[in-house]
Amino acid sequence: MEKFETLWKYLPSFPEGDTPFPGWIMPRLRATFALPGMTKVGAGNIELAYDGMPTYEYRGDRELVIPPVLLGYFDQAEAAKPILDAMIERHGTAKPYQANIIDPFDHAFFALGAEGITRHYESFRAPALAEISAIHALFGGDVVFQLESPARMVALESIASDSERAARAAEMGSDIAEFVRRMPEGAQVTMHICRGDWEHTTWSKRIDGYEPLVLLANEIVAAWPSGRVLRGIHIPLAGADVLPIADEADAEIYRPLEQLTTEVPVYAGIVHEQATPERILTALAHARRYYPQPFGGLGTSCGMARMSEPEMDRALGLLAELAARVGTAEPAALPG
Repeated sequence: MEKFETLWKYLPSFPEGDTPFPGWIMPRLRATFALPGMTKVGAGNIELAYDGMPTYEYRGDRELVIPPVLLGYFDQAEAAKPILDAMIERHGTAKPYQANIIDPFDHAFFALGAEGITRHYESFRAPALAEISAIHALFGGDVVFQLESPARMVALESIASDSERAARAAEMGSDIAEFVRRMPEGAQVTMHICRGDWEHTTWSKRIDGYEPLVLLANEIVAAWPSGRVLRGIHIPLAGADVLPIADEADAEIYRPLEQLTTEVPVYAGIVHEQATPERILTALAHARRYYPQPFGGLGTSCGMARMSEPEMDRALGLLAELAARVGTAEPAALPG
């Protein structure tokens, strides 16, 4: 109950649904790999996450079909609803449920590589949209869908040419908009751009700069469809194995933040359970030098899936302490 109280006090939406479904994409990938027609063609171990991911191809006679129930989003929401209802009754105020949704781009890419995007993309988008519609109905629209993607930013970071990177970011913004446009009318969404933290390791294992992050955030906002509400964008300024960058000599790394053009709330993913409050606040001051507008709130660089229970407690405690010290009551929506 103490964890629920902390979530309730400091977060604008209630993300309890992920607690019984840890591991982010990994359980969904195991289930996807077990579908008829999925064939392992390259060595690897899913438990090794990014570097050790096995290679699969789909060799079925028909188009790949992923049952919506495989994703588990509705089951999570249904299990969390009584907890949310009890918290609303306890506090006498309402908050929306937060449904953490893996970007189908990432699900397709992790499952089938580039072929997942080029040949089977709709097989991953359709079940996610079915789950989203069911959850939207379950909560009568009082739900925030947090769309989570590390693959998009990592893909952008791998492009050396500035012009090619900008063009790819624009394509990604349009692709996200197309997916969101198919959500129920009035759907509320937060976009969680991620570094792919897993087992205390970021996908790229370092932070070289924030230009790709800013490019992607701006393109998402520019392409956002009408009739769907973008509640905020989470930008990861730290990583699982990369503490907030606080040295004065490195402060210039935050300069790209001055190019953020969005009026949508920006959540700074700068809280790290292994960092001191002082280090986090110093890094935050560097970031604010180039992004002088108030952040919508603070958050962890990624979600709770990679953390042990003590680390979760530490992260939530830091969110609470820092929220009080910087004068915001909404640290950010936590990814799963």
